Amino acid sequence: MTGNDIYNTALALLGEPSSSQSDYDTEVVIRLLNTALVLAYSYNQQLREYRGREPMKEIPTILTLADAIDYEPEFIRNVLPYRLASDLAFADEETQKAEYYNQMFQTTMLDFTTPISGPVTDVYGGYTDEV
Repeated sequence: MTGNDIYNTALALLGEPSSSQSDYDTEVVIRLLNTALVLAYSYNQQLREYRGREPMKEIPTILTLADAIDYEPEFIRNVLPYRLASDLAFADEETQKAEYYNQMFQTTMLDFTTPISGPVTDVYGGYTDEV
């Protein structure tokens, strides 16, 4: 998926048509998307690790809305549009909508939290076992 796909989904969440892209400065939207990528990075990394995929070496950034984003596909579709919708609503001074979409962003990120197995050490008794 591209930055443009996330942008159109965020606009749809706000009840706006894709033609509303002209209402927002493209450079600002790109920066907002890059901020969302930073905020969601550790959750996406955890999902990649759970699936046995190679971890990303660094946080991706986009330079244009046409750039592809190398996060897990369902993570991009289900998480990142909420963050952008929150930022756009805040820019429009619709704080209740912004708060709602930010909460959805946080909640959907947590939906992708996965268990990671590894050794567990009992710091009181020294017992070690694999989970």
